[in-house]
Amino acid sequence: MKNSLLANSKKYLRIFRLGWLDAVEYRTDFFMSVFGWGIRMAIATFLWKAVSNGQNGSIGSYSYQSIMSYFLLVQILSSFVFSQIGFTIVEDVNKGEFNQYLLKPIAYLPFRFLFDLSRNTFRTLIGTVIFGTIIAVFYGGIPIFASKIPFVFASVIGGYMINFCILSMLGMSSFWLENTRRIIFIYFGMLTIFSGMIVPLNLFPPLFLNIISRLPFGYIFFYPIQVLQATSITPEIISGLMIQWAYAIGLYSLAYLMFRRGVRRFEGVGI
Repeated sequence: MKNSLLANSKKYLRIFRLGWLDAVEYRTDFFMSVFGWGIRMAIATFLWKAVSNGQNGSIGSYSYQSIMSYFLLVQILSSFVFSQIGFTIVEDVNKGEFNQYLLKPIAYLPFRFLFDLSRNTFRTLIGTVIFGTIIAVFYGGIPIFASKIPFVFASVIGGYMINFCILSMLGMSSFWLENTRRIIFIYFGMLTIFSGMIVPLNLFPPLFLNIISRLPFGYIFFYPIQVLQATSITPEIISGLMIQWAYAIGLYSLAYLMFRRGVRRFEGVGI
């Protein structure tokens, strides 16, 4: 049993390494996306500066410095959280590539999870150097202390898991539906609005905030950034982490069940 566990750990470590090498090989795509981030950052700078000037230097509970720090942290976090897993699963199912994974001694979802995670880790390291430097030089940096590091790590991984599981389930709907790409695009639109990616959620009206705070989207971007910007570990941060991981575990369980049913349909119908 010990040898089996060791063999499995080595197998999945190799998968993580393959994803890393894939990201390094196609790093030009990432640097092109950095150019796009630069354009968005310039737009955000002028936008929030204008809003800040019109509100006597404050934007709700945010200053101009803190709102720009928030936006730049979104850029770093998006390089880690964003995933193409939904489209990847659709391609695997529709083109028949999924067959090969049924014959290999690897679990499909963990394989895709680790491969995607390793690629995004490479992107995040570069994004952290670029945008982290801008935050430190121009916007006062972010509070860093030892007791916060485990919460930051757990919240970022939790956000990634929530997004990965939702996209995986949308991708796996291709076991039953012919065209699920539009559903995935709709999800990305919802994620942009309801996750705090464009505007911090606590700037929305209370009624709207009360509704979206009950959905998992806010735990993908808004909550991890709240942890990153926190000056201390509060009970709200701890309870938020518990809710986030409850969503992550629940969604992974649903994704696993959906995968098992999808495989039976795939084998039976031969999609």
